[in-house]
Amino acid sequence: MQVALRSTLAAGVAAVGAGVIAMTPTAAPPAPVATPQTASPDVALGALADLLPPPSIGSGAPLGVGNAIAGGADLAVAPAVTVRSALPPAPFVPPGVQLSLLTGAPNLGAGNAGNFNTGIGNTGDFNIGALNDGNFNIGTDNEGSFNIGFNNVDSGNPVPGATDLDNQAVANIGVGNNGDFNVGANNVGSRNFGTNNVGALNFGSGNQGAFNGGINNRGAGNVGIGNTGYANAGFFNSGSGNVGAFNTGDNNIGVANIGIPNPLGSAAASAVGKPSSGATAKQTNQTAAADQ
Repeated sequence: MQVALRSTLAAGVAAVGAGVIAMTPTAAPPAPVATPQTASPDVALGALADLLPPPSIGSGAPLGVGNAIAGGADLAVAPAVTVRSALPPAPFVPPGVQLSLLTGAPNLGAGNAGNFNTGIGNTGDFNIGALNDGNFNIGTDNEGSFNIGFNNVDSGNPVPGATDLDNQAVANIGVGNNGDFNVGANNVGSRNFGTNNVGALNFGSGNQGAFNGGINNRGAGNVGIGNTGYANAGFFNSGSGNVGAFNTGDNNIGVANIGIPNPLGSAAASAVGKPSSGATAKQTNQTAAADQ
């Protein structure tokens, strides 16, 4: 009987140890970075709420797969938990330390709640690191599933004028992202690539809105630096459909309104969500009525 018990203990420790080696990350993630205070956009973003992906798109599929795998893990370890409960406690293991199927939940570390966690204070399944809340997280203090890095969360209603995504941060890679499918640092919203973007599908840094590429653009569909409005390409244009630099108004090609008209400007601005003049007037009237 003693030989069989020692064999069972050795097999459990060896199996879980092999899984931990395979799951251990090769490099440590970057240090946590505090999320900056987000300023209000300089322009009315209009149809930005419509441009944001609805809650059911994207994040639902990974969450469904993750929940199914996590549920399967619970079923898989149930027989081992039953056997473990029938065995006397191992006197050489300090309280709270989790080493294998035979010394608590199948976790490695301490204070984990769930299955197959490696580290400290994780809640859920298959987490590696510390203080993760969800499944399949690698790093520290992630909220949700499939996050890699530090402090990725979904705090609720992250973008002005838009509804919350799903209250679960899903598939972020980086530091301090708030929302889903962000890659980089301190992005707020969904599917942003870079740093300090607010909204959806922005590429670069400091953009606010949607479909912007570059630095510090405000609105939607802008490419370049410091553009404000819709479908501008270049530098510090304000309005919509401008190509060049320092243009004000709409549909200019040139510099500081010196140049030629842009025949495609209106179509491009509409394509990225600029509201029509009628919709803008209706929105203005509704705002004025609400203020009275």
